[in-house]
Amino acid sequence: MKIEIQHLSSAYEVDLDEPIDLSLALENDSSLGAWYLDPPKIEAVRSPEFIGEVSEGSPVNFRNIHFNPHAHTTHTESLAHISTEDIPVNGIFSKFHFIALLLSFTPKMDGQGNQIIFGSDYDLKRILDSGAEALIIRTIPNESDKKLKNYSHANPPYLDLEFVKSIRDLGIDHLLIDLPSIDAEEDGGLLLGHHAFWGFPNKLRPHASISEFIFVRNEVEDGLYWMNLVPANIKNDAAISRPILYRLNPK
Repeated sequence: MKIEIQHLSSAYEVDLDEPIDLSLALENDSSLGAWYLDPPKIEAVRSPEFIGEVSEGSPVNFRNIHFNPHAHTTHTESLAHISTEDIPVNGIFSKFHFIALLLSFTPKMDGQGNQIIFGSDYDLKRILDSGAEALIIRTIPNESDKKLKNYSHANPPYLDLEFVKSIRDLGIDHLLIDLPSIDAEEDGGLLLGHHAFWGFPNKLRPHASISEFIFVRNEVEDGLYWMNLVPANIKNDAAISRPILYRLNPK
């Protein structure tokens, strides 16, 4: 199935039969994780009268899933992640399709051993000129072990605060990254990047979202895409999500 969309002064064709999935699977005992939590568990319901496992004689598989969206898989967050505002992530979206810009960045090491992602003037101009509503950040190197890595105590890369402010000021409402957080693992609970992106506390942006723990394959080129972003309908500050990209083919 193909659709045609208009963006700025250009027309594009989108092939809906060629999706690019940016999400990571939630699996039982997966090594993928962060924030010092145990692995997720997917286990059969067990009681004296019933075992929810076909391999043990049940007519159906009937399993509980125990996980944390922030720590175990691709997820999308709302302003409620850092505030007492009653703005759950399942209520912030008035639409689910966006023009998204994918850019790749190589973090730079500072004098304290931190890897920081900076945006150059060229990067900011690309964001401005794109007219994108969403920015997708892929970090380099981009090895497949990102899909299985445990980031706890690893001090992973994070976004420069001024870069986050620029992203916000350029009109990006939805920020996606292939790391467990846009902020440093250990920052004393400041979460400066989250605060800046959501304009907290004085200039709140309740419609904005941050998605973390995505993965963008190497063969997916930097540039503009049509994106579908839908968090699970869970009333919480964060929910699992499955961002999907589609190539924009000029007409």
